[in-house]
Amino acid sequence: MGVMSKYAGSGLRWVRRRPGVSEAEWGVYESERLRRQKAVRLGRVVSFVVVAGLGLVAGILAGVLTEQGPQAHDFSRGSRAFPLPGGVATRMVVSPSCDDVSVGYRSTNKTVYSAEYHIIWCPKYRRRLLAGLVEARLKEIIAEVVAEVGGEVIEVEVMPDHVHLLVEVPPAVALPKLVQKLKGCSSRMLRAEFAHLRRLPALWSPSWFVSTVGDL
Repeated sequence: MGVMSKYAGSGLRWVRRRPGVSEAEWGVYESERLRRQKAVRLGRVVSFVVVAGLGLVAGILAGVLTEQGPQAHDFSRGSRAFPLPGGVATRMVVSPSCDDVSVGYRSTNKTVYSAEYHIIWCPKYRRRLLAGLVEARLKEIIAEVVAEVGGEVIEVEVMPDHVHLLVEVPPAVALPKLVQKLKGCSSRMLRAEFAHLRRLPALWSPSWFVSTVGDL
């Protein structure tokens, strides 16, 4: 059996034997090459399994820490604390029915939804710029931008060096596009209205945070 026919149909890549090389010498070379090819594929599989396992562990730990940690600004609405005998409180998920008017479902011509997001972003280098008239004007701009996309501002809190926004938008609105519009419009309008902001090369940091909130 020739070297080429030996590995035919095995799924491994093989090459044509070079002229002037005997079949025995080529068989040794081909065997070594295929062995290395198998080792590379095995290494890739092991690396994928290790990375997937680490990601799963990190996700579990993040979920545990989130459940144990305090809820920032009380924006999480999907759970409630119930006291137990002895003064110990536990958190239980409250699942409302579809006819529960307290949930506040919204609708479009094709969709009924309740999609709330907690979005955080900050100025470039965490500069403490958002105070006084800038803070008030920023809240107005945020409300205008959210209204343009058909959403609703549930709550907004502007700190000197970051912004918290609790917003509900239709499912068709992409969050990256919404954040880009919020940052772009507010940066352009604030820098046009306040002279001390024009000296900055950029108003907002490109990074941002988002977390889904609401009833499950």
